[in-house]
Amino acid sequence: LEAAMKSIFCPYCGGKDFVEAYAASIASISKNPSLSPKKAIIIYKVCTSCGTIAHLYVRNPKDLL
Repeated sequence: LEAAMKSIFCPYCGGKDFVEAYAASIASISKNPSLSPKKAIIIYKVCTSCGTIAHLYVRNPKDLL
């Protein structure tokens, strides 16, 4: 993932540098609206030039199964 992030640019300012940030609380998300949500840690890749969130993902996707 880190290698992929180094090859992208911020869509707003063209910046190339990103920092990893974490949500202040654990998110409750579900892969299906009819299922009960499960807890997951969401990680954000934030442009250090303008603050745009360029990418977000669940740290452990298997937690959603």
